[in-house]
Amino acid sequence: MTTTGVSASLPVSLALVEAIGDADSARALARELGVSRWDQAHPSASFQRKGFLYRSMALTAMQCWRRERIELPVSDGVDEVALAFTADGSSRTYRFHAMAVRAEGDSDQADKHDIATRGGLVIVTDARRSSAPVRVLPGNVPAAAALDRALTGTGVRYGDRTASLVALQLEYARAP
Repeated sequence: MTTTGVSASLPVSLALVEAIGDADSARALARELGVSRWDQAHPSASFQRKGFLYRSMALTAMQCWRRERIELPVSDGVDEVALAFTADGSSRTYRFHAMAVRAEGDSDQADKHDIATRGGLVIVTDARRSSAPVRVLPGNVPAAAALDRALTGTGVRYGDRTASLVALQLEYARAP
C-alpha cells in the first residue's frame, strides 16, 4: 500500500489498522497520533502546483550558500513519527538541512551518538554541534500536530510562501 502526502497517509494507515485489527485499535492509534478522522475525504484540488511556488522553490534551491543547519535535539524514547514530521516539515524549505543531535539534558549519555526511539528505531545523531544553531524541537505533542508546529516555525522564519511550498510538497492541508 502506498499513498502520497501526509493528508493521505495518516488516514489510509488508520483505515489499514481498522481493517487488519479493529475499530477500537484504529481509534486508539488516531488519538495517539492526534488525528480526528480517517475517511475518504481528501482535498486534492488544494494541492495543485502554483507558479509562484515553483519560482520560490527554484530561487531558494539556487541559494545553496545561504543554507543553515537546523538541529533536532532528541533523546531515547522520542516519538519517531513526530520527529519525522518535524524534520520533513522543516527540511523541505531548501533553506537548510536538519540534523538529529543528542538533547543537552542527556549529559550522562554525551559520548553516545545513537538513540532508540519509542518504537525501537535507532537513530545515529550528529556529534557536531553548531555554536549558534537554529533548534527545532519535535515537542511533546501528538505526531500529527508536530507537522503543524514545524510549518508554523517555517512560516515565522521564512514567510508563509515557504511554509505553503512545504505543505504543498507534503500534500498537507493547512491554513496559512
